[in-house]
Amino acid sequence: MKWKNVLCIYPYRAEPYLKYWKMPPNGLEIVASAIKPLVDKIDVVDMRFEDDISPFLKDRDMICLSLNWGNPKALGGASKFDLDFVYKLINSLPEGITVVAGGRFATDYPDMLFNELPRIDIIIRGYGEDPMIELLKKGSPKGIDGISYRDGGQIVNNRDRNQLVITGIYPDRSLRKYRYTALSMGIDSIYASQGCPFKCIYCEFTEKKWISRSVESIIEEIKTMDRDTEIVFFTDNNVFHDMDRMDKLCDALKREGIKKEFLAQCRVESLAKKPDVVKKLGEAGFTVGVGIESFNDDVLHWLKKGYRSDLIFKAFENVKQTDILALGFFIIGNYKETREDMLRIADNAAKAGLDFISVGRLLCYPKTELHGIIQKLPDYHIGDRNIVYSDYYAISDLNRIRKEINRRFYSATHLARIIFRFSYHFNLPKVIRQMGLEFILKGIFKKQRQIDRLLYLTSRYNILYPVDLLLNSILRIGGRIFEYAISRRGV
Repeated sequence: MKWKNVLCIYPYRAEPYLKYWKMPPNGLEIVASAIKPLVDKIDVVDMRFEDDISPFLKDRDMICLSLNWGNPKALGGASKFDLDFVYKLINSLPEGITVVAGGRFATDYPDMLFNELPRIDIIIRGYGEDPMIELLKKGSPKGIDGISYRDGGQIVNNRDRNQLVITGIYPDRSLRKYRYTALSMGIDSIYASQGCPFKCIYCEFTEKKWISRSVESIIEEIKTMDRDTEIVFFTDNNVFHDMDRMDKLCDALKREGIKKEFLAQCRVESLAKKPDVVKKLGEAGFTVGVGIESFNDDVLHWLKKGYRSDLIFKAFENVKQTDILALGFFIIGNYKETREDMLRIADNAAKAGLDFISVGRLLCYPKTELHGIIQKLPDYHIGDRNIVYSDYYAISDLNRIRKEINRRFYSATHLARIIFRFSYHFNLPKVIRQMGLEFILKGIFKKQRQIDRLLYLTSRYNILYPVDLLLNSILRIGGRIFEYAISRRGV
């Protein structure tokens, strides 16, 4: 079969985790860009901005769906992922159109989704661009690695595909119909590497290697982003693994005059080993999210993180010398971890100089080393949403401990520090005003596209810019004075 008129749908109505963020569906856009030369027409539709899919269905012979978010125990009902809406949309798609699903949720649960969603004909397991190119060229899913499909009444699962590849394909942003925002600022996303060479027991990645795109390729893509893009999010799990490459990237950003805020995820080791590059990252405008997990050496050893707590403090000594905003990710509910161990996260995170913390419960997925370990521990169990709990700490206990950690960490002094440090990176008065305007507009208009258009206009033509600039400059100066004062007091 030859497919020539393709519709790509991001079927969720809201960002599942961040209320004031609308990230572009990067993976879906990459797939659309990869197959664009092979079809006559292709469109990308995001249901966060649309009320009805039917106007886009005319004459389509293939529909591609991005199913990244989901929870198998929330099937057929409302959840933070709004799966009820997603499932109804998929099962309402007209007969005679080939429906292809991909994304992390589809990759993890292909058999279940085939059973729950009879309109899905083909599922792409893993990265989608190469399998989709092969599918359109061949006209059939038979024999294509990484694809599952219906064959009459049977489900056929072709061989797994090597996922550790860099195709060099990035989103063709001319296909984009919408403006994506974070805290009312223009945002875009990019991936610069794949894989991870480390062996943390909770990780689902089976490819224990790391490969990356070139600095030149990354710069080339950033130049294709809209001019009002203020934030660029690196979707990689460990973008800083090669700090020499980051050194070159920072130099290239400076040379090209690219001034944006960059969000990236990394490991502790990257920030500890090259303070000169960490300094450059701060100058380039990076904010980092770091998978720390714990300050307890026994827990770090059990999780196979590959470092001790002293390296964490060394890494953030380097970060303290910059204006980098740092978010630390932590896990509680680990093996033999006590309540006191967990609560010490707050004090140690403050001591390290973290700006934000995110405390999660230990999650255990079927394909991980952790899954086999937990099954052998009679006093530890796997509950709803893959949360690990024990005979000593129920899920409700862990929830209370999370709240206590956050309460201890986010003191009044620390919240004031965050506000000041935020002004080093963003025009804070403008951000606050635009977020307030977005809240008001949501009470007036029903269509998200109308809201986003008005927010864009008020941001693009900001008559209050001189006032914003003055107020933010005052905040910056106040922040320097505040940080000096609390450093003298040893807070």
